[in-house]
Amino acid sequence: MNSTYKLLVMFVFSFCLITCTTEDDYTTSNDIVEKLTNKIWVNIIKDKPKTMREQYVFFKNGTGYQVVQEYQNKEVEKETKSFFHWTFMYPDNKVIYIDWGLYWKINFLSDVVFNVEETYDDPYHTPSQLYKRKLEMTSKNSIFM
Repeated sequence: MNSTYKLLVMFVFSFCLITCTTEDDYTTSNDIVEKLTNKIWVNIIKDKPKTMREQYVFFKNGTGYQVVQEYQNKEVEKETKSFFHWTFMYPDNKVIYIDWGLYWKINFLSDVVFNVEETYDDPYHTPSQLYKRKLEMTSKNSIFM
């Protein structure tokens, strides 16, 4: 009877571990992917006399691109477009690795606001880094509208 009781307790405990965690984590991950992808994320950098506008687009297949426009006197002086591959570093989808050697730690993500901290090293493994850049982006619109 004692071994049957132990077996029953182990079964119930194992069942709770399996069923109680995976669905919520999966839903959260899907929400992050849905909010991140297929939008134009815009970051404005105002440096006198020039202003720069960075646009980032992330696709669900792990690719994306960046468009940088340099303005002077409200006229586009220079425009460059670069492509990248990206992936999430951890199961919680809070750190993005971009194959330019950049890590983006997600501080906030909604349908219209995307705030990250950009670093050269994994922010969880190397929290004290010399290079850190904060990007505060807004969603211009869906690229499929």
